[in-house]
This record gives sequence, C-alpha cells and structure tokens, in this order.
Amino acid sequence: MHKEKVSNINIKIILILSFAVLAVALFFILDSRKDTIQQQHLKLITERYQLAYNTIYDQYEQLATNLYSGLLARFNIQDVYQKLLTADEEQKDKLRQELLDQIKNRYKKLKKEGLVQQLQFHLRNNETFLRLHLPEKFGDNLAGIRETVEFVNREHVPVNGFENGRMNGGYRFVFPITGADKTYLGCLEVSFGPEVITSAIMKQYYVLSNFFILEENARQKAFKNTEVMIYRDSHHKGYYYNENVLAALKHVSRKEIKELKPQEDITRAIYANAHSGQAMSLYDPAINLVFTTIPVLNPVTHEMVAFCTIRSQSDFFINERQHFRIVYFISLLLLAMSFFTFYVQYSKRKILEFQSNKLKAQKRQLLKTQKILQQERDMFMAGPVITFTWQNSENWPVEHVSKNVVDILGYSAEELLNGSVQYLTLIHPDDLQRVLDEVASNSAAENSNFIHEPYRLLNRAGEVVWVFDSTTLVRNAQGDISYYQGYLVDITKTVLMEEEVVATKDHLKTSRKEEQLKRSESLKTMAGSIAHRFNNAMMAVKGNLELMLETLPADSNESRMASNAMQAAEGASQVGSMMLSYVGQQPVKLHDLPLASLVRESAAAVKDLFYAGISLKCSQPSQPLYCSVDQQQIKEVIESILANAVESMDNGSGTIEITFGTEHFTTDSFPVCFQNDNLKDGIYSFCQIKDSGHGISPEKISQIFEPFYTSRMIGRGLGLARTVGVMQAHHGAITVESSLDEGTTFRVLLPFISATEQTSSLSDDVLSEPVQLSGNILLADDDGLIRIAFKTMLERLGFTVHTAVNGQEAVDLVRKQDIDFCAAVLDISMPVMDGIEAMKIIRKINPAMPILLCSGYSENDFSFPEEQGGKPDAFLRKPFLLSEMRRSLEKVLSGS
Repeated sequence: MHKEKVSNINIKIILILSFAVLAVALFFILDSRKDTIQQQHLKLITERYQLAYNTIYDQYEQLATNLYSGLLARFNIQDVYQKLLTADEEQKDKLRQELLDQIKNRYKKLKKEGLVQQLQFHLRNNETFLRLHLPEKFGDNLAGIRETVEFVNREHVPVNGFENGRMNGGYRFVFPITGADKTYLGCLEVSFGPEVITSAIMKQYYVLSNFFILEENARQKAFKNTEVMIYRDSHHKGYYYNENVLAALKHVSRKEIKELKPQEDITRAIYANAHSGQAMSLYDPAINLVFTTIPVLNPVTHEMVAFCTIRSQSDFFINERQHFRIVYFISLLLLAMSFFTFYVQYSKRKILEFQSNKLKAQKRQLLKTQKILQQERDMFMAGPVITFTWQNSENWPVEHVSKNVVDILGYSAEELLNGSVQYLTLIHPDDLQRVLDEVASNSAAENSNFIHEPYRLLNRAGEVVWVFDSTTLVRNAQGDISYYQGYLVDITKTVLMEEEVVATKDHLKTSRKEEQLKRSESLKTMAGSIAHRFNNAMMAVKGNLELMLETLPADSNESRMASNAMQAAEGASQVGSMMLSYVGQQPVKLHDLPLASLVRESAAAVKDLFYAGISLKCSQPSQPLYCSVDQQQIKEVIESILANAVESMDNGSGTIEITFGTEHFTTDSFPVCFQNDNLKDGIYSFCQIKDSGHGISPEKISQIFEPFYTSRMIGRGLGLARTVGVMQAHHGAITVESSLDEGTTFRVLLPFISATEQTSSLSDDVLSEPVQLSGNILLADDDGLIRIAFKTMLERLGFTVHTAVNGQEAVDLVRKQDIDFCAAVLDISMPVMDGIEAMKIIRKINPAMPILLCSGYSENDFSFPEEQGGKPDAFLRKPFLLSEMRRSLEKVLSGS
C-alpha cells in the first residue's frame, strides 16, 4: 500500500511537470507559427507595394518614351543635331534659340500639368546644349557628373532610373538621338521628380509615402552658384528629405512631418531594411502600422542612391494576436483535461492491476501442497471458494460441499448431498467431456493433485459460472482413489473481464472509424460540459457587475470600469455559445426570414476581409425564399464560409459568386452532406457560395468540419466545426464540392417554407399592468457566488429571500409551512437533490407555488414528464440579466 501511495505521488509529479513542459512547448510552437504567418503577410504586403511602385514607374517610363517620340517627330530634332556637327559657336547659339522657341510652349504646358520636371538636350561629347528649365545655362561638361548621360553617349542605347543631380535628383529617362544614316548625334533627357511616384502611390493605395535621398551625392555641387535648395535633414542618418515629396506627403496626411516620425527602433529597422538590397516590410505594434522600404538604385552604377518608404495600416496583426491568445487558452484547457482523464484512467488501471495480481497470487496459492491448502481451507470457505468432496463412483456422488455453494450456484448443500441434484449435470455440456478426460488422465498417472483448465457450471437460473478447480486425489491403503476433494473458485468476473479486453482489442482493430466517432462524441460532451461550467461562472460575473452598475454614479470612473467589464463579460459569454453551437446544444430562436437578406447581411459583415482584387457577385432569387432559422446562428455559418473563401485566394484576387434556389430531394437523390446524414425528403432552399480560389484536395475535404483543423488563419478553432451543431438544429446540411483548378462550392441547405406556412415573429409578452414584486421567495443554488448574486438581485427586486444549498434543503423549507412563499427559484444541477426533483416534490406540497428553474444548459436539454410534475412556470438560461429575471417573475406571478 505504501508503494502504491508513492507511485501515485510520482505520477502526479510527472503529469504536472509534463503539463508544464507541454504548455511551454505549445506556447513556443503557436508563437512560432504566429510569427511565420505574420512574416508571410508582411511578404505579401511587400510584394503588393513593390508591384505598385513598379507599375507607377512603368507608367512614367511610357510617358517619357511617348514625349521623346513625339518631340523627334514633331520638331525635327535630328536636323538640328545634324547641323550642330559643323556649326561654330555663333551658329550653335542660333540653333539653340530656334529649338528653344519651338519647344518652350510645349515644355511649359508639360511642366504646368506636373508631367515633367526637366527636359534637356545634350551633345555627344557630354556637353549640355539646351536645358528647358535653364535655357541660359549651356555648354557645361557633364563627364564625371552625370552617369546616365555618359552611358548613353558611350553605349548609344537608352537608360532610365533615379540619379542624384548636383542641384536636385529625379527619375531620368535618357534617349539617344541618331540621324537618318544611323549616325549618333547626342541624347535627349526627360526627368520627373520623386514626388510624382510617391503622390501616385498615396493616391491610388490610400497610404503615406516618403522618399529619402543619399546625402553624400545631394550635397555635392558640380556647378558654380548652385545651392541645395530642395533638401533638408531627415531622421535617417546620411539621407535627405526632398521638400517636394514632403509637401505632397503633408497634403495627404494633414500632419506635420515630426508627427509622422516613427520610434527609434523602427527607424533603425527601416534603415536596415533599405540597405538589405531588396524591398522589405516590418510591423510596428505600438501604432499598428506597416512600414515598407523599397531601395532605389542608380541605373548605371547599380548603387543605392535613395529609398522609398510606404506607411500602411493593417488589422491583420491585431487579429492574429487575439487569435493566438484564444487558441492557446483553449489548447491549455484541453491539455489539462486530457491529463486529468489520463490520471483517472491510470488510477483505474492500477486498481485493476492490483486486483489481477491478487487473483494470480490466489492461483499460485492453490498450486501449493495439500497441507498448505488444508491449512487455509477455512479462509477460502469465507470467500468465493466452494469445497467439494466426491466419491469415486458412478456420477461422482457428493459427500461434502461447503454451505456457500448456494451463494454461487443457487443450489443448497442438501440438494447436492441427497442426490436430487447431481454435480455432473451442473457442468456445461460443451465442457463435460473435457473435465471427464482430465480426471481420467490424471487419475491414471497416479498424481496426488491436479488443476483443471477453467470450465463452466450452470447455476439454478441457467447462467454460466466460470470456476477454477484444484482437485486432490485421496487414496486408500491399497493406493486406490476413494475420493476427489476440490476447491472451486468463482472466476466469472475475471473471465468476463478478459473477454471484454479481447473484444475491445478486436473492435479497435476492425472498427477504427467507430472509435473516431466515439472520440468525437466525447469531445462534444466535454465541450458541452465546459460551456455549462463557463455559463455558470459568467452568471456570477455578470450578475454582480449589473448590481454594481445600478449602485454606482453614472459618470464615475468606477461605473465606466464596471461597464467595460460588463462588455467584456458579454463577449466572453459568446465562447460558451460557440461551444454549445458546436455540440448542438445552443438554443435556437426560430423566425421565418428571407434567406437572401440574411446572406447579404453576412457578406456585409465580412467585407473588411476582402482584398482589393476580390469581387463579390450576389444574385437575387427569382422568388422570396423563406426559412425558419435562428438569424444570428445562420449568419455565423455564412460568414465562416465566406471568410474561408477569401483565404483560399492566395494572390489576393478572384471572384465569389452567391446564388439561390430550391430543389426537391429524396432519400436516393440527396448529395453527400458533411453535416447531416439524416435529412428528410422534401423541398430545400439553398444558398450556393462558389469561389475561384485554389480549392481543397480530396484527402482534406473530409476534415474541414473537424474541430481545430485548418491550413490557414481563418477557420481554425471552432470555425467550420461549429456549423455542425447549427445545421443539425435547423434540420439542414452543408455540401461541399471542390477542385484544385476551379475552386470550391459550398451549399447551405435549409427546409423550404411555403407562403401558407409562414408565421410572423412574436415579440415577448408584455404585461398589461405592472406586477408588484414582494413577499417571501425561495432560492436554491449550490454555487456560493451565484447564490449570493441571485439573492442580491431578488432583494433588489423587492423580495425577502430564503436560501438553500440544494434541492433537499429547499423541500424542507417548504414542508415546514411556517413561511408563505410566493415563488421558488431553483438551480437544476445541485447535489443531494437536483432542481427538477425538488420541483416535483414542492408541487405536491404546494401546487399553487410558481417555480422558476435556472441552468447553464438550454431548456431543450431536459425532459419534464407530465406524470412527474411537468414543465416549470418559467426557465432562465445562465448567464442572464436582472431585467430577464424581473420579466420572468412578473409573468409567473401575474399568472399569464
């Protein structure tokens, strides 16, 4: 016994340590998975804005190309450059003025419309010929100053990209100018300021964008009398702001630049990302913003000369953290319950092992010598052991049998001794010949004792009794056998237990599917039990908060804190509702409503999840389709399906189509339903949701309704699994068809209601006259916190409250009849005597007393037979508010 206690303590320590290790491991696994998902989302954001940047850049590249082609075609630029090959300085000035007069009006218009920053013409020896923004400044040698101009003059091919200038920097598109004979003549340059790119990004994507230029290049002055006019220091060391970019940014954000400056650690991370050589995004949880950096390289040297930043907002990360906490909490809860279940099963197994070892010890004891068996005969006589002495003659007449034979076989010792019942007739016909053969063979071998293989006897009721028979041969002086003395041990329970173990093993080998169904049912039972306990706990929380709010000044800090706590409690109560929905125990409030309206409301609720590239097409049914539904539960089913449809589109674009209709199904024509295999024949309304996503593989499609199964963010936990109980409660089902090439189609089936079958929704009963709440009231609840909350609520309503901790105490208070109770409020689940049994007895004592029952379960989960008292006068499902209790008591006390 001491060893067993030590072993029990050791297993508890091991389980506690294992739970702690698994809890820590689970935290790191879930946290790692959360980080991976967040990094994947940041990668998608990076790709999105890199694509946006490239697209806008390509648009301006095309604009520059069109300007180049148009200028050459319209103004005969090649002719001017051809003349420059042989012109002297005076002729060059004349040609420059002629070209300026032709182009300046066009340039001013382009400049005014903000389509171009600079338009310049350069000679093939790297000298400037005409700058439209500074026509008086020409002849400067750009060698060693402008890599783009040198590159085109050297390679005779166009080049484009961002280049820091010596007055300002911009996106430069430099094109070669060649003559009709393919002679290279010079180049034309079209420039745009960085503000055009950032402004386009902010306008098209509703984000904030900034641009930072390398300080080292921006501060260099290649020409005389030039000043750094459009740059100023930024919060990134070694980089300048561009004033034009800041003006555009301030126009969009309406904030000062210093207000937009990120924290120092984020600033350092942005700087590191920019110098990584590729576009990257990072998330700042303090302000819920994503910062994307895009390096900008010199087109000739391929060195980073600037970088662009994009500031965007995303609720994805907040939702991911909340989801992490919920999943971790539920996982810990399930893990703790698994360990508890294991400990209970382990304890039972140790008890069985102890009993089995004890039985084995008894068997070994029977194999000892006859002297030891004789010494312990009295001890066996007091237990499940019968002693027999048979004569060695025909039919084995019984000469002695212990009196306890009647307890095991149902026959008295006298019946066996006088021969009215023969022992051989008690042996099972299938075992009789074997027993006779064993006696004959051991007798011929001159053994002194032997043990039979276990065999069966039939008791007076005809039931089988398995016995372990140890027989001793008693011989006379001549060595002949005179008697057989036997000790018969009743081992029926042990044999049945062994058979049950064998049957269980065979069952597990041949019916894996059935075992999985059993585990699923166990999970549902556990979920329902957790929800019930959770609802009971929330009753005390919400009840006390409501009472506190009524006593606090409305404008006090304490009132606001209590109100916030009440809102949190309301949200937490939804956890119990979600779990009850999954197990099919959530009560439904059915109303005849149009299915199309419910679906449109559900689509609007999840609209924020849609990427910009996803389009939703919702058709209108040809006729109104009414169904008897719980509005909130069906909307949650539709929202779960729509959310999964959005997540199936990896590239952030696609189509979701919603259609409606009716169809008549029979037993043979029903499609494969993942949620309800017991549908009745009839007409069903359906809502079909088809997406163009990546689809679901055949091996996974049967798992999508299992608890906690998911391959993506949305849908885990009790997402699609929760719809199982909802659809069964509505006598409907969900079908799924999917193809990896064509997407997935969900169909929600609900029984169709014709126009003649529709009923209007009934509001709660309203009493014509207010009911005065007062008098003695009986309250019974075994939970102390809930009992205190209930008592305070009832006293607040005006009652004098008498409490009991179980149904028996409540019955005793009524039976004394020294208090005139006006009503009784009873919890259903209580020790000693539950609320239903107490209600039945109280109604026998005082049939006129109204009774109100409370429970964390739904009223539909209980049966109230008429012969046992019938239903209560009112039923309240926990957690409920004081106003709900008031309405119920007013109703029962008014007799309505």
